Amino acid sequence: MDSSMKSKRLFWLGLLLVSFFGLWGNGQKAVAQSIENIRIESDYRKVRLTYDLLQGNGNGLPMDVSVVFRTASGRSIVPSKMLGDYLQVFPGREKVLEWDAYGELGDFSGELYAEFSLITKKFKCGQDVVKDVNGNSYRTIQIGAQCWTQTNLKVSKYRNGDIVPTGLNNNDWGSTTSGAYAIYNNDPVNDGLYGKLYNHYAVTDSRGLCPTGWHVPSEREWNILVKYLDPNADTVCFGCWQSNIAGGMMKSTAMQPTPGGWQSPNTGATNSSGFTALPGGLRNGNGDFGTMATNGYWWSSSDVSGSDAWNRLLYTNYSDFNRISYGRADGFSVRCCRD
Repeated sequence: MDSSMKSKRLFWLGLLLVSFFGLWGNGQKAVAQSIENIRIESDYRKVRLTYDLLQGNGNGLPMDVSVVFRTASGRSIVPSKMLGDYLQVFPGREKVLEWDAYGELGDFSGELYAEFSLITKKFKCGQDVVKDVNGNSYRTIQIGAQCWTQTNLKVSKYRNGDIVPTGLNNNDWGSTTSGAYAIYNNDPVNDGLYGKLYNHYAVTDSRGLCPTGWHVPSEREWNILVKYLDPNADTVCFGCWQSNIAGGMMKSTAMQPTPGGWQSPNTGATNSSGFTALPGGLRNGNGDFGTMATNGYWWSSSDVSGSDAWNRLLYTNYSDFNRISYGRADGFSVRCCRD
């Protein structure tokens, strides 16, 4: 248990017609995390609480948010009929709780205090999920000393909420030097299966693609991964197959016609690492889509030059793990690594 805080809001239930007033109690804000902008409204039966859950220390951990209602006489009511952003909530704005007050209390008239409690829990890689700013959830996997997302990034916004541009035609896609993403063949089914394809300008944008507490892995971090899987891997070669076994250890064993699977032969695939790599293909610098179901590409955050950057490549017909450079205008998949 890392930290905790409480805050109270006072409101009035008169035949479940609710108004609220009052401010935060003294000393209730925490530096690392806080609940702010609490709003309360109701109809005859339901009480709706909206709040912002803020976290200032940048680790993006889920938090147990709970509410206890207290009467003016001090009686506590622990709601059992509560739905919404309640327990294991990730930081963000406009979080919503809905309490079936009539189902809990029947006809009640009097003052009630809504007392928020907040506890930050230690993140457990491989058990807990992480959410991006769009609300997409990602399973996590521990590989050696590193924690990775187990699926490709799908976010359409930077971490601060700014939109990542999309819908670029072929000419604009190839000429832009700003961040952008595409969905393979502009088909939302592919977005669901493989995630989005980002150019490298989006990867290195200071606003951040990955969730808070996560980042796009650098060359060094990709090399740590491949060395863990294959101690004999080559981490200094240029445009080479770093390992002839690590790719198979990373590839999902799913094969076509399973949606999202690799085209036959999916050589060497065991997914013994748990990385669960899928063949999401690419959008090249000319704007063309290609190699879905046969190849998977993942960006590194590291540049080779002003126009090129490092990435990793897996194939259906090899068990190799390939380190290669491509132009920053190309669109590849992104995985996130925990800070």
